[in-house]
Amino acid sequence: MKKTSIGGSALIEGLMMIGPENAAIAVRKPDGEIVVEKRGLPIKDALTKIWVVRGMVNFFRQMILVYKAMMFSASFLDLEEDEEDMNEAESGADSDAEKETERQEQQAELQETKAQQEELQQAELQSAVIETQELSEQQGEQQDKPDESGKEKATEWVIYIAVVLSILFSVGLFTLLPNLITSAANDWFFGAKRGHFSLNLIALNLFEGAVRIGIFLLYLAIASMLNDVKRVWQYHGAEHKTIHCYENNEELTVENIKKYSTRHPRCGTSFMLIVMVMSIIIFSFSGWWNVWLNILIRVVMIPIIAGLSYEVLRWAGRSDNKAVNLLNKPGEWFQAFTTKEPDSEMIEVAIAAMENVLVEDENADNW
Repeated sequence: MKKTSIGGSALIEGLMMIGPENAAIAVRKPDGEIVVEKRGLPIKDALTKIWVVRGMVNFFRQMILVYKAMMFSASFLDLEEDEEDMNEAESGADSDAEKETERQEQQAELQETKAQQEELQQAELQSAVIETQELSEQQGEQQDKPDESGKEKATEWVIYIAVVLSILFSVGLFTLLPNLITSAANDWFFGAKRGHFSLNLIALNLFEGAVRIGIFLLYLAIASMLNDVKRVWQYHGAEHKTIHCYENNEELTVENIKKYSTRHPRCGTSFMLIVMVMSIIIFSFSGWWNVWLNILIRVVMIPIIAGLSYEVLRWAGRSDNKAVNLLNKPGEWFQAFTTKEPDSEMIEVAIAAMENVLVEDENADNW
């Protein structure tokens, strides 16, 4: 069995695979066709080589990559809705044939009148059009470039803002809220003193960690009730099964992929669990202060905890040690919420994405 750094993300009716040299987005259109688009990866720089720091940088960059891919996959959903609207309009027109005939006759009369007016105006405008055509084309070319550039920049800003808001939401839900609940519990039960290390402080951080994990599980349970989310998680399962098949040196076929597990040790869900466990350990040594100072410490430490968790996930994902495999189990249990068994068509999409990120050098690594 070989180890690969290839990972991915589930999208709307598709998924993205991230390989050593590029990312590939595969989406199944409403008509059944699979569309594949290759995209370049962020340029590796000095920050991506520094231990812990690279985890923070890669996490943020990958979120941006995923948001862009999500917008790409959602565009096909918009096309499907437009087609449905057109079909409804056509069926309504067919149900009232007489009114449609009258409307077409009126349009024909209007078009004939417009044609006569245009013929009268054409001769007068022809000379002016010829004189100004070249100038208009030049001005149009100059205007198109900044407009396109402006649209691209606006889209980039929207994505960056969405990523930041997503991070703030996660911080508020999984870090600040548990701490507020724990602070109230400390006043009533634990009685840990501010700024002092004690067994009470360890118990308090264990309680905060349990609250955080409980909120996370509740969040996943609620999301599981949504049908659209279930389909995304089926594509998530297809991604994992396909990676397993590749790592086991089997041909990427639907039948080969079906037999593998939907759970994988390098999943983002496992990363979230590692973050939570790592936060319990680190915050146990940070002391217990007033609510606002506790929150500040946690917000400041989140990037460091994320970087350390990245290193742990990276190491655990490559190790064949039995003890490490046991440590991976809790993260894989959590994936019972975030991965579901895919159907054959979803696996076909995963194969299309995987085949477009494979490279000749199988030892290539994108960590």
